[in-house]
Amino acid sequence: MKPRTLSLNPAQQQSVKLWWQALQPQSADQLQPLPPDLWGLGRGARATLRRCTCVDELLLEPAVHVLAQRLIQDRDEAAWLLPDAPETFEQIALVAGVLALVKSEPAERRTLAMDLGEKISPDRRRMSTLRFTRLQRSQGPDELLLQWRRAVKLLNGQADVVQLADDLLAWQREQGEANLRVAHGVRFHWAHDYFLPARDRAAVADDLANDPRDTQG
Repeated sequence: MKPRTLSLNPAQQQSVKLWWQALQPQSADQLQPLPPDLWGLGRGARATLRRCTCVDELLLEPAVHVLAQRLIQDRDEAAWLLPDAPETFEQIALVAGVLALVKSEPAERRTLAMDLGEKISPDRRRMSTLRFTRLQRSQGPDELLLQWRRAVKLLNGQADVVQLADDLLAWQREQGEANLRVAHGVRFHWAHDYFLPARDRAAVADDLANDPRDTQG
C-alpha cells in the first residue's frame, strides 16, 4: 500500500524541520543558518516544552507561537487545513509538545508506527499491541500528547519530524470528521505500518513478484 500523502506543503515541511533543528544544540559550523525568527530557541525552549504537561501549558510558550505562525503563513491552496484560528494553535501546540522529545531522525522517511511495530523477538514488538491499541484510541489533546510522547520515548527519541508532525495534525483533524471512512484516515495507515513492519512488507512484495501466477495468461 502506498504511504499516506502528506498534507503539509513543502514550505510547511521545511518550517517544521527548521523549527525542530532550532531546538537542538547549535554548532559554529552549522551548514544552514537559522532564520531570524528561530534565533534564541535552542535547548532552553526545548526543555521548557518538555516540562509542559498539557496543551494549555504549551499554548503559553513562545516556541509554539513561532511554529504556528510559520505554518499558518506558509499555507497555500490548502488554507482550510490550518486556518488562523485558536483551534489551529491548539493542534500545533500538541505537535510542538511531541516534537520537543525527538532527539534524532532516521535515515529514511518512515512513520512512527513502522518502528513501534518492529519485532524485537518472534512474539514481541517494540510497542506491545495493547499499548498500540491504547494509542490508536486516544481521544482529546492531552491524552494524545501523553500517548505520543510515550511512543517517542519508547523509540529513544528517534522519529521523522515532518512525518510525525503531519500525522499528528491529520490525526487531530480527523477526530472532528464524523463521516470519515476509517480506510481513509491516518489511524488506518498506522495500523498497516504497525502490523506489517518493513521487512514483512518487503517479503510480501517479493512473494508477489515471484508468484508464478503473475506470468500466466
